[in-house]
Amino acid sequence: MSFLPDSYSYGNISHEKWEEIFSEISGKTNEEIQEYLLSQKLKGKWAYIKTFRNNKADGLFFLPITDNDVVLDIGCGPGSLTIPVARTCRHVYAVDATLARLRFLEIRKRNEKAENITPIHASALAMPFKEPLFDHILMNGVFEYMGEWGSGNDPGEIQKSVLRETKNLLKEKGTLFIAIENRFGLDFFYKERDHNKLYLTSIMPRFLANITNMIFNKKRYLTYTHSFNAYNKMLLEAGFTKINFFYAWPDYRDPRYIFAHSSRNIFKYYLENFIKTASKFNYYFFKMAYKFGIERFFVSHFIITARKQSNSEKIKPGN
Repeated sequence: MSFLPDSYSYGNISHEKWEEIFSEISGKTNEEIQEYLLSQKLKGKWAYIKTFRNNKADGLFFLPITDNDVVLDIGCGPGSLTIPVARTCRHVYAVDATLARLRFLEIRKRNEKAENITPIHASALAMPFKEPLFDHILMNGVFEYMGEWGSGNDPGEIQKSVLRETKNLLKEKGTLFIAIENRFGLDFFYKERDHNKLYLTSIMPRFLANITNMIFNKKRYLTYTHSFNAYNKMLLEAGFTKINFFYAWPDYRDPRYIFAHSSRNIFKYYLENFIKTASKFNYYFFKMAYKFGIERFFVSHFIITARKQSNSEKIKPGN
């Protein structure tokens, strides 16, 4: 089902290369597809190989998904969350603006015999749904890209608009799932690139990030991430409540540990038993942050869940 021309393509693989890939993997098993991808000198292939690893969807355990629920996966990609969630719910509508990713998902759907998946070629800014149809909506590594699709408008305002529209598509007390980076995460101060492939732009004032991106990438800075407090505020203002933050380590794309920010004893345990042995710098930094109760401001990756406010609820700041 397509609502877009096949012109937008996220990633490093060209349309021509995709046609070659599809001719090779059509009719192959999941194992054979992975073997083929591993054999190729192909930039960007690991995003597709890793989609067969179910741990990327571990954060879904924090959602109350039942076998009667209908789920919308926005920016589904090749199915990292779509396939696992389809095993636990009634139906998944998988939306992506890159047609090749949906074709890849179709192959996985056949291999998994997951008939309860409907791939949809559409933009997150022009969803083909207008009613509250979904029990859960997923945005895994996609919310930060909304500004790139907004025709020159302010990225932050576009993101707020998407949150309001997302709320409108959720059923009463439906839940939203977002996996995303922390704008001021420690990793982005010294070792991780921003989404524009540059260092430090996420932590810069927006005007300076825009100038820097214009110099190096010849376009505006549009991939906004936000702080812990800013995400919380945006969700509250959009009409969500019961907002919960989880820390994903080392990141939400390949999480090994996920735990609630409210569980500070678990953070302390992780700090002493895992960070301490992995990185002395990270250990001493977060030990000091933990002492002052500010670790949430510097954790690099969040998984966020939030519930649509019901008509009988009144949101209070800080909830």
